[in-house]
Amino acid sequence: MEINSKSNNYLANLTFWAIGKYKKTSPQWAIKSYLKSHNLPTTGLLLVDGSGRSRKNRATPFAIIKLLNFLYHSPWKDDFLGSLAVAGKRGTLKRRLLSLRGCVYAKTGSLYGVKTLSGYLFSPRGNFSFSILINDRKEGFSNWDFMEKLLSSLKD
Repeated sequence: MEINSKSNNYLANLTFWAIGKYKKTSPQWAIKSYLKSHNLPTTGLLLVDGSGRSRKNRATPFAIIKLLNFLYHSPWKDDFLGSLAVAGKRGTLKRRLLSLRGCVYAKTGSLYGVKTLSGYLFSPRGNFSFSILINDRKEGFSNWDFMEKLLSSLKD
């Protein structure tokens, strides 16, 4: 819960490097091999660190959604969902997306000029996996307001 919900970059990096040490290879190779072995896309994927704080990291929304769908249908579903921040309730979303309280389970990401949110929206209309990656900060534009409106349009 600490890594995803509270976005603990230190623990995320330790976990990333531990994967490589455990597999006796680079963490990048170990993770890409695992993804490929489960028919998950790796095109465009570049892993430099485990926290996502390097500007050299790359992932596509398509690859993230495929991974989210894989995890949702895996034996680790409940553990994974329990590790995510929840809109209006816990973690990095405790004070965000308040109109979606308890409906959005997600991982946030933030660098200067970049905001990301990927996870699940649970609503009466159905359950959705989503990945929103916003680059290029615009003056007078609220990324969080935009993401909340976009997800709210799916909810109702």
